[in-house]
Amino acid sequence: MTPISFEKDDDNNFHIDFIHTASSLRANNYRISTIERHQTKEIAGKIIPALATTTAVIAGIVVAEFIKYALGLELEKMRECFMNLAINSMSFPEPQPPIVINSVEYDEILEAPKKAYNDGFTKWDEIAIDGPCTIGELIDILKEKYNISPSLIHEGKYCLFNRLLAVNNVEILKREVYDLYKEYTGDKTDGKNSIGLHLVGVSTKDRTY
Repeated sequence: MTPISFEKDDDNNFHIDFIHTASSLRANNYRISTIERHQTKEIAGKIIPALATTTAVIAGIVVAEFIKYALGLELEKMRECFMNLAINSMSFPEPQPPIVINSVEYDEILEAPKKAYNDGFTKWDEIAIDGPCTIGELIDILKEKYNISPSLIHEGKYCLFNRLLAVNNVEILKREVYDLYKEYTGDKTDGKNSIGLHLVGVSTKDRTY
C-alpha cells in the first residue's frame, strides 16, 4: 500500500468519481439531497484549507455541550449548532426532537415497504432484554417476542452476528453475547453489566424491513 496525493483536476485518477459516489451513497442513507459530479469537484477543491478551522470549532462546541451534560444541567440549557464559516454565521437553537420512525408502504431508500418496530419509535428508544444469553438465544427472543428476524447484530464497528457469514455462525450462535462482545472489543465494558447493540433485520410477520 502506497499513499497517493489527491488531485481533483485529473479525471483519469478517478479521485472525484470515488468521492462523488461515496458521498452520494451516504446522502441516500441519511436522506440528504444529492448533488451533481461537478458540484462535488468544486466542494472537494475547497475542503482541505477549511478542514482544520471547521474541526476546531466543532470540537470546542462538542466539549462545551459535554460539560453541560457532566454538570447535570437541564435539557433547556443544551444547544444544537448551525454554522456557516463562509459568512461568519452561527446559531444555537434548543435541541429538536428526534426523527420519528413510522411504517410506510414504500421507502424510497430501501425501495421496499418499511416496518417500524412501533410507530413513533426513535433512536432514543430501545428494546431491553435480560441476559445472560447466547447469540442464538438472543435471536430466538427477537423472533418470538418482538417479531424481528435479525440479519446483522453489531455495536459500532464490532459485528457479533452476520447472517451472510454462515460458515462462522454455527459456533457464534453458541457463544454468550456478553463474552463475545468482550472478546471482540478487548473488554470495553467499563465494568458495566449491560451493553447496547444495534441490529438490522426484517419483520417475521410480513418480511418488511
